[in-house]
Amino acid sequence: MKKCLSVLLGVLLLLGVGTPALRSPVARAATMAELEQEVSRIEAEIAANKEKLTEFAGKKEDEQAYLDVLQEQISVVQKKADTLNTEIETLDNEIVGYDN
Repeated sequence: MKKCLSVLLGVLLLLGVGTPALRSPVARAATMAELEQEVSRIEAEIAANKEKLTEFAGKKEDEQAYLDVLQEQISVVQKKADTLNTEIETLDNEIVGYDN
């Protein structure tokens, strides 16, 4: 269990440094309200995955299912990071617009 969490943390740290080119094109075109809705949806998905991970924790026979959900959680957390980065870029662009 600790090893899986260590791997998850390592992958999340690695993926957390995404570049704009890797981000979802849909997220880049979204408004701030849409981005906030996307973050809420992703947070709900993260919570659902946490529940699944809790169910599988400690059950050796469910190890593959646990790893599958863990991989899904990594993907969802990356989506959230991408969406938040896009939100930051949008706000930065708005700030630049006010400076001109």
